Amino acid sequence: MGKDTTLQIKGILILMMLWLHLYSNEDLFYGTCYEFLYWFNGNPFSYHFAKKFCSMCVPAYIFLSGYGLGKVYCKKALSGQSMGNGKRCFNLYVRLWVIIAIFVPIGSYFNPEHYPCSMLELVENMMGISTYYNGSWWFLLPYIILALSSRYFIRYIMQFGKKGDIINTFMLLALSVFGYVAIAKVNDSIDIHMRLLTALMATLYLSFMFFVGIMFVKHNVIEKAISRMATVSNTTRYSIIALVVLIIGRLCMGNSALIHIPFTPLIILSLATLLNGKSNKFLQLFGNHSTNMWLVHFFFITYIFDGQIYMLRYPVLIFVALVMMSLITSMVVNLILRVTKLQ
Repeated sequence: MGKDTTLQIKGILILMMLWLHLYSNEDLFYGTCYEFLYWFNGNPFSYHFAKKFCSMCVPAYIFLSGYGLGKVYCKKALSGQSMGNGKRCFNLYVRLWVIIAIFVPIGSYFNPEHYPCSMLELVENMMGISTYYNGSWWFLLPYIILALSSRYFIRYIMQFGKKGDIINTFMLLALSVFGYVAIAKVNDSIDIHMRLLTALMATLYLSFMFFVGIMFVKHNVIEKAISRMATVSNTTRYSIIALVVLIIGRLCMGNSALIHIPFTPLIILSLATLLNGKSNKFLQLFGNHSTNMWLVHFFFITYIFDGQIYMLRYPVLIFVALVMMSLITSMVVNLILRVTKLQ
């Protein structure tokens, strides 16, 4: 899977994330938002789609991270070169700090009860230990941990044969389930130790999807699928059918995030075969801005403007407004980074 394809998938995932954070609260559709479509169980479709399908965005991001770092490992680390993980994580932190520098002053004006807090709270948010400033940053620190340890984790994975792969699969799946269950039991608002424990549990939860991404590199799963599909006529049609079947199947199942485990790699695989060799500038645009949009979008929904975006009433209009505000803000952040030469 090439960079263009990965970028387009990231563009899809960031749009899913924005939809998720807009409509994961069913109460919005009782007097705040107008909905014309409903799922078979009577749920507003915008809510149902967000809760069941769009909540897959973070596991899918982590899968792509594992896949991408697996590729980097095979290209660089095996020849003794640095994977650049330290620089990669530092650049992410710099983006976060620029965004905090922009939004905390704005937040202190529009929502002084929430911003700013103590210096310790500021430092914890700058490191990703606390997500008090923005709850959508919850997987920043787990990603940092996975990325910084990826060289050793990938080296461990690559040394095993089929039996070792099976054992590792069940071991990491068990750790992922344990982390998922433990997150709900840990109160991360007590002190820094509990917050760090929550981040550790989130890392365990996400580690399996990170592992699956690496396994796709180890066994060339996507490349083999693309190669086989190249011998079949109407590849696009079959990829779309597979994608639609997977989406409908996921919509018919429960809310547990553990249900994403089998669906995420299959949906990524379907998207990879569908988008292979194609260059969708629209999706690439959002893929290029996906990191910034992840870091900023939640400010516009609740933390600073306190749900004012829902005054537009109609889900599609609300979504388009959030996408545009997040994209424009991302462009401003990139401009600041270029002008200040921080990246």
